Amino acid sequence: MSELMHYASKYYDPQKAHEYYMRTRELKGRTSTAKLNDTGKEAAGYIKQQLLAEKKDKTRASFEKKIANLHDLRDYTKQVRKDEAEKQKQRIKNHAAAMKAKADSLRRSLDGLKGDARKQKAAQIKSQLAGMREENKKAHEKLAQEYKEIVADINTSYKDIAKDYSNEHKKNVAQYKQEYQTKYEAEIAKLNSDRSMQKVKKAKKGRRRR
Repeated sequence: MSELMHYASKYYDPQKAHEYYMRTRELKGRTSTAKLNDTGKEAAGYIKQQLLAEKKDKTRASFEKKIANLHDLRDYTKQVRKDEAEKQKQRIKNHAAAMKAKADSLRRSLDGLKGDARKQKAAQIKSQLAGMREENKKAHEKLAQEYKEIVADINTSYKDIAKDYSNEHKKNVAQYKQEYQTKYEAEIAKLNSDRSMQKVKKAKKGRRRR
């Protein structure tokens, strides 16, 4: 194997290349390797194996990164939803406390009143309380709508970010595929330019003169 010393590549190991070639003798034909001798084909097959393994490792790493990011995103989004739910409960609680305080204040205004004055004031308070109930209903509807919009924004952000992670992975996979092809073609070109890897051309026999 002294002729292998002429060819050098980080993807190439002569001994492993020969072992790989012996295991996979029925290599899929490629025009670019047609002019290579057995040693060259050994190198080409092994290099292809190494480059595919490199692409697979990069693809796996990108996929695992995507999964980890999505996991973190789910946890973060879950916590944000929980925090907003607690804030919503507190907003409703604060509103209810304010309405109760206002109603209690109105009722206390009856203290000390008697007769017609009390009846007249009681009628006013009854009307005011009815208005407050309507006001309270609208306030609750507003709070519910605002909360619904907040949750919708959170969900939209989650979907957008998750889509970005998926698109990033797809972009990486396409990039790794292109890198593999570029590297493989470059390595095959190097092999084809190395005479020790080329088939020995048979000399053409000259025509006999009569």
